[in-house]
Amino acid sequence: MRGQIGLEQIVTTILFISIVGYVFFRVFSYEPLFISNIERENLLSYAYQVSEILLKDPGYPTNWDEEYVLNGIESVKRIGLVEESLNKSNLLSFEKMGNLSEICTANYNYLKKIFGNNDITIIFLDERGNYIFDACKPPRLPPSNSINITRIFSYKIGNQRMIGKMIIGVWET
Repeated sequence: MRGQIGLEQIVTTILFISIVGYVFFRVFSYEPLFISNIERENLLSYAYQVSEILLKDPGYPTNWDEEYVLNGIESVKRIGLVEESLNKSNLLSFEKMGNLSEICTANYNYLKKIFGNNDITIIFLDERGNYIFDACKPPRLPPSNSINITRIFSYKIGNQRMIGKMIIGVWET
């Protein structure tokens, strides 16, 4: 019987196509989830890097908070919040924290450029969780899928040393 297709061949072909189609769709349905996880991990890494710079570096120039007032925003190359006179990591300058807030309010896009072009929000809280101030609030609200990390730091007001929390939120634009 040449040229005739039997029922077994039809069933086998349909079964083969079904199995190949099922495997194909299962494999490619995992890719978006994998890419989403990679993007989330990249944002988490970025938030951690920003927090490390803010908490462990005085910035460039080291007196950027004074340079900003004298020469404008373009004189600031890197923002760090460490008190330059003591040069201890995690001991932040309250004045630099305030100037960061001013820069963010006056020129958010330049600040975003300094930190790598991702949107960012920075909030400072005292040890009880009360707001010290919003150091950087973007022009629009962060999306619900933004990445937030919390870091502990100390700061000095006069001779009094205090403990606080810095919350950094980042998301892609």
